[in-house]
Amino acid sequence: MILLPFLLPLFSISYTPITLNKYNTLRTAKFTRLSSVLKYFDPLENFSLPAQISVHSHPKPDDTVFVTGATGGVGQLVVRKLLDRDYNVIALTRSAAKAEEIFDDLLPSTSLEIFESNVNSEIWAGDQYVKKLGELQEKINTCEEVVICSGTSAFPTTRWRNSNRPYNVDEKGTQNIVSLSETVSTTTIKKIVYLSSIGTRRERVFPFTFLNLFGVLDAKKGGEIAVENSPIPSVIIRPGRLVGGPYTATDLASLMKLGGGEKGCEVKIGDSLTGDCERSAAAESVVQALLDPFCKNLDFSIIDDTRPTKTKAVFGETQWMEAFSQLEGYVCEVDFD
Repeated sequence: MILLPFLLPLFSISYTPITLNKYNTLRTAKFTRLSSVLKYFDPLENFSLPAQISVHSHPKPDDTVFVTGATGGVGQLVVRKLLDRDYNVIALTRSAAKAEEIFDDLLPSTSLEIFESNVNSEIWAGDQYVKKLGELQEKINTCEEVVICSGTSAFPTTRWRNSNRPYNVDEKGTQNIVSLSETVSTTTIKKIVYLSSIGTRRERVFPFTFLNLFGVLDAKKGGEIAVENSPIPSVIIRPGRLVGGPYTATDLASLMKLGGGEKGCEVKIGDSLTGDCERSAAAESVVQALLDPFCKNLDFSIIDDTRPTKTKAVFGETQWMEAFSQLEGYVCEVDFD
């Protein structure tokens, strides 16, 4: 059958690109124009979609989110931002006492559960190993989404006590959480968001060679690979050098309490940016990537946008959606009945 040129606009186009893994362009889409669905999003409210649009398994308020590294600089901000949006949070921490102090203004809360454990399974032996992993599994079983913000210092510090070194925390620890999430069910856990770092794919390029002297970037790359290979939809976020409060780390930026530009953000696919990133911006990118139903199987870098022409202090939800929509591989999987 011959289609006349003037009839072509009447037909929709579907495609199925074939690539090596979910982080390239492997996906089938019936509709990909973000502008056609933006009108259904109110930046001041939780988004809603009209009845004729079906988005499978997207996060929604009242879901329970499992957050690792919940007392870290970015992790504690993620917890608060999720609670502000009426999500329930299970906050994983190595010290319940520290978490209770950080979240003192929120406790007691029916939406926040503090869970003392460790992503680093190397600290356990024998029966304790089985018991602790079983406890982690029970908590993840009750969740719909997982956010991994756990990490340790790039250089030897007191944070390395009890074998909390980069490999055990960033690689093995991430592998543990991903594996436990897969055990629940790939249909129960809707999405994993992993907070990594710029430089994981440029570890042989200065200044990342210096940052990687003790293997932190190699370990985070191992964590990324575990997330990439999981069948669960996921997002990998690579912030620049973290600046701004809360100051919980022992790096130079934290010791000197360096702040960022607070002029918005620059977001780009892959590991392709270099610069600083406000912890508040990194936390907001985690939350926005988690809640955006179309943001999945993507990896991107984020840094502060310090260009003098950039005057907006913070991104709103619409700006985040627009930034995500520019990333290669971002697809609105929308079905019109």
